[in-house]
Amino acid sequence: MAAVFTPPLSRAATVCVSDRILRAVEARDRIIEGQAQVLRLVNDVLRETSVQEAVRKIVKATYDVVDCDRVSLFLVEEEGLVCRAAPKGGAVGWRLEPGQGIAGSVAETGEAVNIPDAYQRLDLFDPSNDQKHNYQTKSVLCLPLKEQNGEVIGVLQAINKISRKAFVDEFIAFDNTDETMLRLLLALCAQQLALCRLNEEKESAMRRADTTLRLVETICSQNDLQGAYEQLASATWSFVDCQYAFVFALDHNLLQCRGAASILGRSAAAMAKQLQLNVADIAALERTLSSREALILGKKEHPSDIAAIAQKLVLPLFSREGDATCNVLSALCVPMFDSNSAVFALIVAVNKRYSPADANNLGCDSRSSSKPSWSSSKQAPHPSSSLRSVLKHGTIGFEVCDFEDRDLEKLQILFRLVTYFIKTSSLYDQQLRTSMRLSALLALIEGTQYVRGQTDKAQKVNRLVEQILKHSCDIFECDRCTFFAVDNLNNELVGHYAIDGKIVQMRVPFKGIVGEVARTQKPLNIADAWNDSRFSREVDLKTGYRTETILCAPMIASNGKLLAVLQCINKRRHERFGPQDERDLVTLSSLLSGALQSAFLESTYETFIQPHDTINADVRDALVQYFNTTDAIVEHERPAGFFRMVSPGEDDVSQSISDLKRWDFDHMSLSEDYPQCIRACLAHSGFMDEFRISENALAAFVQTLKARYSTKNTYHTWAHAFGTFHAQFLLMRCEPLRDVISAHDKLGLLLAALGHDVEHPGFNNAFLVASRHELALRYNDMSVLENHHAALTCKYLEHPVELGTPKVLDNVEPSVVQHIRKIIITSILHTDMAKHQDIISWLESCNLDLLRLSSERQLLAGEDALGLARALLHCADLVHPVLPWKMHKRMSLLCQAEFYSQSQQEIRLGMPTLPFMSKDPQAVLEIAPVQVGFVQFAVAPLWSAMNFVAGGSLSFAMQNLEHNKSLWKALADGKEVEDEQPFEQGVISGVGS
Repeated sequence: MAAVFTPPLSRAATVCVSDRILRAVEARDRIIEGQAQVLRLVNDVLRETSVQEAVRKIVKATYDVVDCDRVSLFLVEEEGLVCRAAPKGGAVGWRLEPGQGIAGSVAETGEAVNIPDAYQRLDLFDPSNDQKHNYQTKSVLCLPLKEQNGEVIGVLQAINKISRKAFVDEFIAFDNTDETMLRLLLALCAQQLALCRLNEEKESAMRRADTTLRLVETICSQNDLQGAYEQLASATWSFVDCQYAFVFALDHNLLQCRGAASILGRSAAAMAKQLQLNVADIAALERTLSSREALILGKKEHPSDIAAIAQKLVLPLFSREGDATCNVLSALCVPMFDSNSAVFALIVAVNKRYSPADANNLGCDSRSSSKPSWSSSKQAPHPSSSLRSVLKHGTIGFEVCDFEDRDLEKLQILFRLVTYFIKTSSLYDQQLRTSMRLSALLALIEGTQYVRGQTDKAQKVNRLVEQILKHSCDIFECDRCTFFAVDNLNNELVGHYAIDGKIVQMRVPFKGIVGEVARTQKPLNIADAWNDSRFSREVDLKTGYRTETILCAPMIASNGKLLAVLQCINKRRHERFGPQDERDLVTLSSLLSGALQSAFLESTYETFIQPHDTINADVRDALVQYFNTTDAIVEHERPAGFFRMVSPGEDDVSQSISDLKRWDFDHMSLSEDYPQCIRACLAHSGFMDEFRISENALAAFVQTLKARYSTKNTYHTWAHAFGTFHAQFLLMRCEPLRDVISAHDKLGLLLAALGHDVEHPGFNNAFLVASRHELALRYNDMSVLENHHAALTCKYLEHPVELGTPKVLDNVEPSVVQHIRKIIITSILHTDMAKHQDIISWLESCNLDLLRLSSERQLLAGEDALGLARALLHCADLVHPVLPWKMHKRMSLLCQAEFYSQSQQEIRLGMPTLPFMSKDPQAVLEIAPVQVGFVQFAVAPLWSAMNFVAGGSLSFAMQNLEHNKSLWKALADGKEVEDEQPFEQGVISGVGS
């Protein structure tokens, strides 16, 4: 093949080709140099782990690579573009929506835009910013930052490429090399920026977790529930950056504020404790609890809810005159759940805050500068246009914005972490409160035991009540306590309450809240006293005190008898009294019942009679005899010619047992046929056969005792002894008494009744002690007459007057004889009126279930048998107030005649005497008030207690007693009363029953 001849180039062509080659080489060198520069700059970026530092270096590299006047960098955040770098003086943190402006368009399409003249592309470029900041935008190069998967994560925008010629800078268009270099820069940096963002999110999550844990630790460091609630309020306030935060504990339909926090720095917790709401007070809170879901509220969307929160929550705690901080614009209501998914608390955050300084402003400042500056990487929240309200307090300024879902997420994470600890704190708080309550209860028990051991009866009740009032406020965690003792004698309640360390008394009828509790013996738990119709507001209106909650409960003895009513007012912490308080009161009643019964019964006179102004003075003087034996006087010869027992007629007619089994049997109408009646009663009871009692021995014993009773006395005579014997016989035939008393106890009581007043001188123990009578000296002033009566009764059982006469108990085993003797002695000794209250106290506190024992045919033994024996003989000794009116009136006048006889002797001897004893026994009008008091305050409590123990089988006796008392009242009022009056018979069992 022949060679092709190429003619040589001309010199001009050669120069042109050389220029082109040179320019290509220069361009290649610039690209290589630019690529090397980009690689150096990228290497610097790749060492960064912070988004903000990576952004800063990317922007710096952009300035170096393309030599432009301004650079901005946007990152895609939450489906929008957020400016993260701007020229010096320019704002950061502002947002562009996808498709908005040049950067928005690039972010949306993912394609680069190179605009030589911005004013030729007004479809993308907004010249208003240039006009606003006196700047001229010429060229714009805008490129996307893409991850490897092609997802746009940001936009870089370079403005106005600079041409540096002849020492004059001018703005020119960006060329392809600039675009290529920036593409290379962004391609190499995009992945690192994405990694930085992931790292930053990780660190942010770790910071949030660390902050959460610190808050949790702060909450959990509290040892008491209140402290935990207050720290939870502070944590909520800090976590969601709000103006106010409230923590409410849920108690049924009541919301009790347990903690509050405020930006104002006030000590809100103390005030917040006073805030108490019903769930229905704020509709938003009610919806939150019913739906069990959180609510985000704004003033524009929920004006009524926001207004209610402002009125009910913010104003009561934080408002001051002229204070703008009560302007509520947004709220967040979040329920808290326990491990059982039950709502136990409610959190309310008010007014989401952000400071305008965080975002600088919402526009874009565009001053020309060759050196950029960058702000903090923290993105400020963005307020909605409707909530751009600036609130100021002193030097504090902030804007209020809507709460967002992420605020709710933060709180829910916090709540999940602290719920366990809150519940643990709640348990600890309960244990602490229980410990304090138990400590107060133990202190009360110790104080009660100390008071119980004191001998000053006059002050025993007051000191016991003082102990109860002192410790009950701590036991029941209340503000005030009032103790109401039940005064059955006067049918009133005696209230005791403390004022300035002193106990003040007041008497109230069985009315109102306390009266209802006393009548029903059931507690009342009142959550809102002022809206309860049974509550009287008078005291609150007079004193300015506000009664809110009341727990009023009976204090019942173990035998079921009402002792008192304890009223607790205003549960602490603004809580309500609950079932635990009611159970604690039952415990308190059982622990104190014995001490209360003992104190009330030992000091009945001092507590219920002496201070009562409406009780007749003569009655009070008469009742002193039943509580004190130290004011009596001397032995002397009895004056003759006064009221005496009428001698029985000559008719010697045996009384049938059917007559003896009637309570209206008139023992004073008998002739000398007493031995036959006594034998008939013993035989009917089976004792003549069971104990093989000789009729001659019984007759000798009876005649001996009868002879030793004085015929000069008007009351303490053989007729009174037989009347006591007859009453004892009837009492022991009543169910359930008949089935629980052993045969030897019954025999001992009948024998004791016959001798219980043998050789009575007609004067009381006080007289004998004061006069240093021989008997008083013999028995050391202790139950003088009763010791003498018991000694003589036992003596005549063992040593009949006539030698050779058989003994009543000759055919009885010695051990049984000893037991019968014990029954005789102890029962006679307790006929001493000074032991009257001791017997009542035993009856009311013995807790004997005689009905059950009777049904099971169980006999009493030991101290129970002795206690009942003492009480039975004492009741038989004071039987005449339950007998027919005619018999009762006659015995009362005979007793008064004996008192009158003693008073006359005391006057003759120049000794002090009690006024009631000086009343003429025939002046019924003067005696009647004394008898009313005697029956009401002495006899009625005794028989009432015996009826209670006997299971109500003596109710007929109580009816007769009340009827007789009413007749005395009629006489005292000057009315005529007939001797024949209605009478209620008791049921007496037959032979062998």
